[in-house]
Amino acid sequence: MRKPHALGAMFAALLLVGGGCFSKPSPSPEPQAEQPGSAAGMRIAGNAIFIAEQKPGANIFVSLVANDAPAFVAIRESNQDDGKVLGTSDLLKGGENAEFNITLSRTSKDGEKLYASVHADDGDGEFDEGDARLNDGLGNPMWTVISITSDAQEAPGPAAL
Repeated sequence: MRKPHALGAMFAALLLVGGGCFSKPSPSPEPQAEQPGSAAGMRIAGNAIFIAEQKPGANIFVSLVANDAPAFVAIRESNQDDGKVLGTSDLLKGGENAEFNITLSRTSKDGEKLYASVHADDGDGEFDEGDARLNDGLGNPMWTVISITSDAQEAPGPAAL
């Protein structure tokens, strides 16, 4: 008489365990919008700059600058503060600034490296050597190397308004 109970218990267990195999899958969660400061776009917090490698030319295309305060991007021949400035952006508002060109005072050369640094405006609305470099999220002065190469992809250019 115990055998029917054992078979019934096994059958019930199979229904419970196997039932999950045939149940309707739960819906996938909806994608969440990227929140400012999230890691989804590589920028976690604070100031950031991205400039891809460039073809030789008279402009530097800046993909993105995120700055906590009004600032300028300066393009230099070296990463030293006394390096010759080849061009600067217009005054950038605090926040994210994307897809703009900086005109250089000379044409960049294939194989050279240029340097972009971000400087807080000192309140006069004009770039000058008194504008201090902004720091990145780790407290280091913010700058990036720009590789100039004829093999670079063409920059898309600023978006048309």
